[in-house]
Amino acid sequence: MKNNSFTIRCDVVITKLHFCPKDDAATPESFVIVAEPPSFDLHHHLGELLRIGKGADVAFEVGDDKFTVHRCVLTARSKVFTVELFGAMKERDVACVIRINDRDAKEFKALLFFVYTDSLLEMKRGEEAMYQHLLIIADKYDMRGSS
Repeated sequence: MKNNSFTIRCDVVITKLHFCPKDDAATPESFVIVAEPPSFDLHHHLGELLRIGKGADVAFEVGDDKFTVHRCVLTARSKVFTVELFGAMKERDVACVIRINDRDAKEFKALLFFVYTDSLLEMKRGEEAMYQHLLIIADKYDMRGSS
């Protein structure tokens, strides 16, 4: 602090400009610049993080498949995962492997996709029953949807 004040620096990046007239007069001085924020692609980035597994710190074995995931993402969406991974009953090993015996690997993969992207995988004809199974799994893990 200097002289009971401080300076805050703010950098603004404008990715797209729109020129909107202030009034009906279309002279260059009568235009206002409106910045459009970049598109919000967090769900795509998280989906890619799930796909490549970079930085994953926990794994689930479901059937013969192994899914490497990120504790922080799981706990942001599930109270059950929060207790299991960070609570008093947490898995002690940082790179732990948790075995899931009561679910099919395709169902668990679809659940993880939803956890990371807030959307559902495309299902083929005849796989509609998987949506019912996802509701059961979501209830079991006390999933939090988007607000």
